[in-house]
Amino acid sequence: QSPTSEKFTSIDNTPGWKLNLPERGNIPSVALLLQMDQVMTRRVLAHQIRWIEEDWNMTNARGSWIYALLARLSKPLHREDAALLRRLLKKLCRLRNAVEENIVSVINVLIVIVGRYFEQAPYDELFKIKN
Repeated sequence: QSPTSEKFTSIDNTPGWKLNLPERGNIPSVALLLQMDQVMTRRVLAHQIRWIEEDWNMTNARGSWIYALLARLSKPLHREDAALLRRLLKKLCRLRNAVEENIVSVINVLIVIVGRYFEQAPYDELFKIKN
C-alpha cells in the first residue's frame, strides 16, 4: 500500500478518517472556542469566508460559526484580517438579496458586526437612509 493511499475501513469504502465525523458538523460551543488562540480563530474564519466566496450555501450553522469566530476575534485587526472581513462584508451584502428569508436575519447580524464593530463599512453604506 502506498503512503498516499487512504485506509478504507467500512463496507461503502468511506475513508477511515471520515467514520467518526459528525454528519452535520460541530456547533461552535464555548468550550471549543476557548481552546482556539487568535491564530486558529483567524484560520477557521478564513476557511468559512472562503467557503462562502466559493458559493457554498449560507446556513444557520455557518452563520453561527462566523458569529462565534467574530466574537472571539480580537481588535485591533491586522490589515490581512481587515481585508478578509471586508471581502466577507461584500459577499454578505450580495447574498442578502439571493437567499431564503430565514437566513436574511443571520446575514444582517453578520453585516452589522463586520461593518460597524470591526469598522469595515461606514454607517450610510450599511443602512441607506431614504429622504
